[in-house]
Amino acid sequence: MVENKAVRILAAEGSIGGARAVAADTGGPFLVSAPALPVSALRGTGVPIQAGTVALFGVADLRGAGPSFDGIVALENGVASGLPISGGVDVALAGARRG
Repeated sequence: MVENKAVRILAAEGSIGGARAVAADTGGPFLVSAPALPVSALRGTGVPIQAGTVALFGVADLRGAGPSFDGIVALENGVASGLPISGGVDVALAGARRG
C-alpha cells in the first residue's frame, strides 16, 4: 500500500530459525504470530533455554526508545540447565524510555 508517498507493508510472512512467522500492521504496532520457533532461533538473545519449541502471539512495537511486546509466549519440550521445562505466560516487555 502506498500512503503519503511511502510504502506501508500491511502484512508479511517470513521465517525465523526455519519456522514460519507472520506479522500484520495495525497502524504503528503490529500483530505477530510465530507458532513453532525452535529455541535455537533465540540464541544470542540471552534466553537460557537449551532445547524446545517456542510459540508467541501478540502485539509488537518497534517505535520509541526500545522494542515492546505484549502477548503470550509458550514453551513445549523445553530444557533449561538440563531440566525439563514447559509452560506458557502472558508477557509485557517494554524498552527503556527516556524522559
